[in-house]
Amino acid sequence: MAENEKKIRFGVVGAGKLGGFHSKTLSTMPGVTLVGISDPDLVRAQGLAWEHNCVAYKSHEELFGQVDALIVAAPTEYHAEIGIKALEAGVNILMEKPITNSEEGARKLLELAEKNKVVLQVGHSERFNSAVVETLKHVKNPRYVTIERLGPYDPRVAATGVTLDLMIHDLDIILTMIDSEVESFEAIGASVLSNHEDIANVRLKFKSGCVADITASRATMEASPHAHLPAGRLHLGGLRQRPAKDLQQKNSGNPEPAGYRGDFPEVGKETADTRGDPPLHRLHKDLENPHPQRGKRP
Repeated sequence: MAENEKKIRFGVVGAGKLGGFHSKTLSTMPGVTLVGISDPDLVRAQGLAWEHNCVAYKSHEELFGQVDALIVAAPTEYHAEIGIKALEAGVNILMEKPITNSEEGARKLLELAEKNKVVLQVGHSERFNSAVVETLKHVKNPRYVTIERLGPYDPRVAATGVTLDLMIHDLDIILTMIDSEVESFEAIGASVLSNHEDIANVRLKFKSGCVADITASRATMEASPHAHLPAGRLHLGGLRQRPAKDLQQKNSGNPEPAGYRGDFPEVGKETADTRGDPPLHRLHKDLENPHPQRGKRP
């Protein structure tokens, strides 16, 4: 970065687990100045601020006027309230997923971002997962996709159902992968450990003819995210942030099925280099160049 190039001034709202991740990442980025961290629990904010050499605030509104962009890592139920105030103040936002807990709140945020010509980006970090990035290079017009994202219960997100907590990642991946409108969907869910659905399954049918089955659960003992594409040719095991070797080629010797563009590279060699910045680094950098709309490949 050139010495005379202006750094982006960031603030973080929320000093919890995700706020800590974002603060740590921002504090290591050369093109960024981490101005401060806000949290109603000022003691918690102060501890994180000391760790990353910035200022602690009790209210996120104290950051307005001091920052170019804000990372909102507060509980989901506060996303709309915080986001509306920030956008009205002309501050760019990277909102942790999900964008809000209501369609009304999400639409209000989108309207304000467009009206005030500021960036509103949602933190779908799975877009930057090396396995997902590599898959999107080689998969074209799939006919059938299944994704399972299973994990243990986390009381921290008890106020949000598993659809907005976990499945939202896979809905985003599917809508990025499949360049077609959704024709219909069927969904079912069950509450096991909270007042919201803890297990959910949805089948999406696209106008292109593709069918996608997505299952999410936070009622299993061990985290296990997987994705499958037809004919056993491709399996993504463990979609957590891992090296590209998790992208496995399974060639049965059968003719190439519809939906594939050539052979998949042998992952781990120079043909499939997905090294580089960790996903959060790429997500924060992406705030300067917002991700294209759904249906466009990243």
